[in-house]
Amino acid sequence: MNKRYRYRQKLKENLRKRFRAEYLGQLKHYAWKRCPISLQIGQIILVGNDQTKRLSWPLAKVLELYPGKDGNIRVARLKTAHAEFLRTLQRLYPMEMTPDSSDGVQQVSESSQPRSRLVRTIKVPSRFQDFELK
Repeated sequence: MNKRYRYRQKLKENLRKRFRAEYLGQLKHYAWKRCPISLQIGQIILVGNDQTKRLSWPLAKVLELYPGKDGNIRVARLKTAHAEFLRTLQRLYPMEMTPDSSDGVQQVSESSQPRSRLVRTIKVPSRFQDFELK
């Protein structure tokens, strides 16, 4: 069990190092290459901060966009896990996904019959049919 735990920890650390080195570094440069940052309501972004490392930047969801006097969007209202606040676009780094993209996401329909992990219908034993199982 210890061997498996060490292996999983090693995988986790390698993934974290690659994420920090490859993705976060490129994301900041990628965001500024697209000159006007086009944010959409509902988009997930990283909120930049000079005092913390990129790995510690919080994720936020765009709630509202506020245009300036020239009509261009200058400020966005964001919601993080702990608060809602306003932030200028210069500190926002959009993730590579849009709110409408549902790649790899399956729609789950609610069914009245409970199902197992293998998507088999769970049959209630006859002795429990008088009880309502949840």
